[in-house]
Amino acid sequence: MLLAALAVFGTTAFADSTMPPAEIKIEINSGLLSVEARKAPLSEILEQIGRSAGFKTNWIADKEKSPRLDVSFKAVSVSKAVERLVDDTNRLIFYQTRDATTGHKTISQVWILGYYATSSDSDLIELGNRAQADDLQHQESKTRSEAALGLVVESYSKDGEKTDTERVRLRLIQLLQEDKDALVRSRAAIALGALKDEESIDALEAALLDDSGSVRAQVINALGQIGGDRAADALGSILLYNGNHTTDRVMAAQALWMHGTESAREYLDLGAVDQNKQVRVAASKPPLKPKKVRNTEKLGSEETQ
Repeated sequence: MLLAALAVFGTTAFADSTMPPAEIKIEINSGLLSVEARKAPLSEILEQIGRSAGFKTNWIADKEKSPRLDVSFKAVSVSKAVERLVDDTNRLIFYQTRDATTGHKTISQVWILGYYATSSDSDLIELGNRAQADDLQHQESKTRSEAALGLVVESYSKDGEKTDTERVRLRLIQLLQEDKDALVRSRAAIALGALKDEESIDALEAALLDDSGSVRAQVINALGQIGGDRAADALGSILLYNGNHTTDRVMAAQALWMHGTESAREYLDLGAVDQNKQVRVAASKPPLKPKKVRNTEKLGSEETQ
């Protein structure tokens, strides 16, 4: 029985020139990964693991805002360590076949779409190498939803430059507007947020009327990622005038904090004197990411999926 000790502590601090240099120690022995890191940006941890394990991390999220973490992994599979590290992000993980010797999944690519995943979409998103067009028409909603996220990857070249944004944006908007399953619509919204294209704002604003709370949550999060005055106006309208959905108003305030613009600040100032206490609190201070402590786990010869 393999004993794997794992502790990850998330922080709200972001990388900047005033922070001390990151301390990262990585070792791979017999296919198992050990990592010790103190106040290290997630970006550096992932990229060092990737260099050692042979996969590439692609950043659509702002790499400079990568959260700093205290991390301790001892003798765990690379896939398990990476899955835990990106647990709070909107992400895509591409896998190759399992290693014939160890039975562990082999990661080929990791895409970080944004910080942080909302509670309505915190499940791990796993993608293999499938025919994208076929999956968008698949009978199972989970497969369609993963294919929608995969469209984001198609819009970027191997060098990380946008290459096919218009076609991808229009296809995602179609899924957001027409798919009957809320999971597909939610992940179409996540993907639109990852594209950060202001041309998506009108469609996202219309989707704020979706009957599904999980869809509205991801639409609000997407508007937060896109930023700009048009997105701020849409979020400000939810914050100030969407009286029937307190949760949506709170999330709109949190998304406005992501903008850091003057127009966003004006909406937050108005929300800070709202009659609803939850809205006032959300508009008065930026959201904090809670610390996480993971206890020691025992892993058998095969990892639980």
